[in-house]
Amino acid sequence: VSNLRPAIFFMGSAHSLSIRDPEVQFVGSLSKNLVTTTSFGIRIGVGGVINDAISQAVGKVATSNENEDDVIQRILMTDEMAKERNSTDAHFESRSAHCETLIDNAMAAIFLPSDIAALNVLFALVCEIQTKRRTRMPVFLVGRKFWQPILNGLQETLLSNGEDGQFIESNDLNIMEVIGTTQQDLCNVMERMECVQI
Repeated sequence: VSNLRPAIFFMGSAHSLSIRDPEVQFVGSLSKNLVTTTSFGIRIGVGGVINDAISQAVGKVATSNENEDDVIQRILMTDEMAKERNSTDAHFESRSAHCETLIDNAMAAIFLPSDIAALNVLFALVCEIQTKRRTRMPVFLVGRKFWQPILNGLQETLLSNGEDGQFIESNDLNIMEVIGTTQQDLCNVMERMECVQI
């Protein structure tokens, strides 16, 4: 695990998404574009349809020098998830070790609609960036319908000037960027990836 190459990591709910969901289709297209135009690996923090969509997309473009398993780094949470693929992918019992491995030497993070475990990873990452313990990286939240109400709630609660005071700076919420699933969103993400340095 300590020798993982720099990667873009993907996280979301393994159980509440369908392969037909626009967010999952978007991630398949994005991972295919990343593999064909950058030297980054693809790191997956969850099994299920997200893993399937990325595997299908990357499998179609894997070069003769690299097969799918050279490009995709699967960092899964439990023995059961690793057994789903009958593989020896890295897997963890500890959520904190799982989180730290996912974000270690990551160049960007892509979050799909998520469950609590994935939200824990998101907020751990954002907290580390906010407190400058980790270099700032692009953090994309795919799916406006799911993510925008969450960001609106954070803005209303954490930036409030009420009796509890202000908990974050206004630009701290800019660490995360909510995006849709259109071709233009894909182009915008790819443009941002061109600026990311290894």
